[in-house]
Amino acid sequence: NDIATITGKFHLAEDWPRAVGKPERAFFNIGSPSPVFVRLSTKLNGEPTFISGPLVIGRDYEFEVRLKARIPGRHHMHAMVNVKEAGPIAGPASWMNISGNWDDFTNPVTTLTGKTIDLETFNFSNGVF
Repeated sequence: NDIATITGKFHLAEDWPRAVGKPERAFFNIGSPSPVFVRLSTKLNGEPTFISGPLVIGRDYEFEVRLKARIPGRHHMHAMVNVKEAGPIAGPASWMNISGNWDDFTNPVTTLTGKTIDLETFNFSNGVF
């Protein structure tokens, strides 16, 4: 249940390939082999970013992503940008070690009605397995 923060910078090169879609609809993401973290927040150039949006070719971007550790182990993580019609662009990777017990993980949120639920287990009884 530890919190990790990934920060960095990237530049969308001026010589963007003509053969792929422009970054008019892009999503900043973290690439990992499975859902080893839960995303708490993402900021691009200091602004909260929760959905896809346009990125500008030739511009510099700073990012900050706050994550909550979920699955114990040693995981290979990439910062990446997913661009509609161009696909994922992965940045440099690093290894992150998560300790603890997966059974202890919780992801509580408070609903608009004031009720607190755990998104990890909420409504499991209604699922089809």
